[in-house]
Amino acid sequence: MTAYVKHFSQYAVLEYDKSFADVSPSFWAHVVQQMAAKHIVTGVSDTLFNPEGNVTRAEFAAMIHER
Repeated sequence: MTAYVKHFSQYAVLEYDKSFADVSPSFWAHVVQQMAAKHIVTGVSDTLFNPEGNVTRAEFAAMIHER
């Protein structure tokens, strides 16, 4: 990553990778792992997403909102 700034400050580049045990890379909805890494969606626990579960209106709105 490259950034050009005109003042002295401290910066950090962070990476947050989130994966769920019940969402395999070949599953059609594996994109939820990328959305979880961006804190758009959360799973039902730290390790499970429940991809076949119901989605509330608020969860759906968060998923379609541009970030």
